[in-house]
Amino acid sequence: MSRSRRTQALLQFGLFAGILVFANILANTFYGHFDLTEEKRFTLTKPTKALLRDIKDRVYVRVLLDGDFPAGFKRLQTATKEMLDDFRSESGFIDYQFENPSLGTVEEVNERRKSLADDGIMPFNLRVADLGESSQQLIYPVAVFHYNGRQMVVKLLENNSPSLTPDEVINNSVTLLEYKFANVIKKLRSANRSAILFTRDHGELNEL
Repeated sequence: MSRSRRTQALLQFGLFAGILVFANILANTFYGHFDLTEEKRFTLTKPTKALLRDIKDRVYVRVLLDGDFPAGFKRLQTATKEMLDDFRSESGFIDYQFENPSLGTVEEVNERRKSLADDGIMPFNLRVADLGESSQQLIYPVAVFHYNGRQMVVKLLENNSPSLTPDEVINNSVTLLEYKFANVIKKLRSANRSAILFTRDHGELNEL
């Protein structure tokens, strides 16, 4: 190869590498993805976008679905992360973290499970078949939303039904993520303490 052709090839390679680096920087700076489905099922709806853009305080989400799972639950795990990333792309007040409640010593895990049970969060018994052997694993397919000192729990997994296959249950669960997340944020923002009013001068009891 002549010197000029070698130089031209190196320049083309350098330009291509530069474009890849630049594209990667843009992807990390401006998260987003294109929705090519006809029904736009991977695009946030206008009401959800309006809700998120109106948030003025931090919404922190603890997702208790971290760890290694079979393909179906792995898809639910990935879809949950992508949905929260979509929410965060509309509001800088959205923050989240994935946790594995089964990590730690036996004492730590048992204490954590007791604390979750006190909050009404119960585990799901996942049966895993591998090379002809079956095992069970307690997992928590839930997300806990925190806002202004209040918290609400969202079940990520829809209830099993004898008429549905495991894949259909996962599909339904993924489809409902946006509605569930938007709904719980709306409830947390609208939750106000009850006010007690007193009337006077008509023989009513006083404040005491």
